[in-house]
Amino acid sequence: LIHVEEEIVGTRARCSICCWFIGIFITIVLFSLFLKVMRTKRIIQHTPIVRIDFFFFTMDQI
Repeated sequence: LIHVEEEIVGTRARCSICCWFIGIFITIVLFSLFLKVMRTKRIIQHTPIVRIDFFFFTMDQI
């Protein structure tokens, strides 16, 4: 019984990590789409710099 419980807990932990990564991925995709829209509207001219900074920031967080 103890072994089965450990397996369940381990699977749950793995799932939460996957969800976390999926969440980060969705955030990055949405952010880049947002920047693309902003660039087409010519509101932001320094979009590439912002995107690179954001990318390195997320890499540091991971």
